Amino acid sequence: MGRLHRRGRARWRLVVADAGPVALANRQQAVADLSADCWRGRWCREVRDDNDDGWPEYDDAVPIVATTLELLATRGPLGPVWWRFGRSGRHSLIEALELVPPSEGSLDRETWIRLIDILTVHSPAGPDTRCLAYYPMTLGAIDFDNLHVRAGRLGDAEILYDMPEADLADFSPVNVWAEDRSWVLCTDYDL
Repeated sequence: MGRLHRRGRARWRLVVADAGPVALANRQQAVADLSADCWRGRWCREVRDDNDDGWPEYDDAVPIVATTLELLATRGPLGPVWWRFGRSGRHSLIEALELVPPSEGSLDRETWIRLIDILTVHSPAGPDTRCLAYYPMTLGAIDFDNLHVRAGRLGDAEILYDMPEADLADFSPVNVWAEDRSWVLCTDYDL
């Protein structure tokens, strides 16, 4: 079982193996049943005007997703192989955990701009420092032939937050380094 974090909220993923399809499904269901208090959330009510309306609260709930090793091997970890406890069907990991941009490791715009300012002050060539920037694979797209690496001047790095490609809009790079390798910055904590 592995644990994923996103902005302070834990998410768990479970991969079951070494059994037939029925046994694997039963194992996943057993874990879902045993962990229901963790992922189900709680029902809140407000009684007024003879109305007993309610709503689910998930503030303290921990999303848990499960799959089989066979599904991972045949469809890959980003394919529709994940079952989120409490929901029906199989989904991609991003859909199952409701991960939305910016990706893990991406900074907000204000922090990105401040960081570029600091790096510029402390780099020997200042704003003329040649650097490279790497964007993570976004929203399930695995394209090893196009790794979203950009090169340019550190003084122009502010614009990297607004790349024209649709899948890079409103993201900061997760790795930035000087071309001479005198420094490197990594913001993706899942290295």
